[in-house]
Amino acid sequence: MPAGRVAAVRAIPVVAALAGVMLSACGLSLNGTGGNQAYRSGYAAGAAARAHHTFPHGATKLHVTAFCVESAVTDVRAVKYAVLPWTEGFEKGCLHK
Repeated sequence: MPAGRVAAVRAIPVVAALAGVMLSACGLSLNGTGGNQAYRSGYAAGAAARAHHTFPHGATKLHVTAFCVESAVTDVRAVKYAVLPWTEGFEKGCLHK
């Protein structure tokens, strides 16, 4: 199997997990309160997750994205804010260098 197909097959669970997080985030964020606080909290959590993880030399964007999604799925369980803004903040903080 070519390397591109292997990467694509490995990305399917990551994409499925992200879709699940986003769908649950839509349902949980409808209360509309704490949006800015949730975003800031998510951004800080995402930046901290990236700062504490050592990526291999030459890590691809897919590798970094997969790490961020996996970390978000793990961290979202403890969120006490609106989930959608938190998830958006986490993604921005984790993917931003």
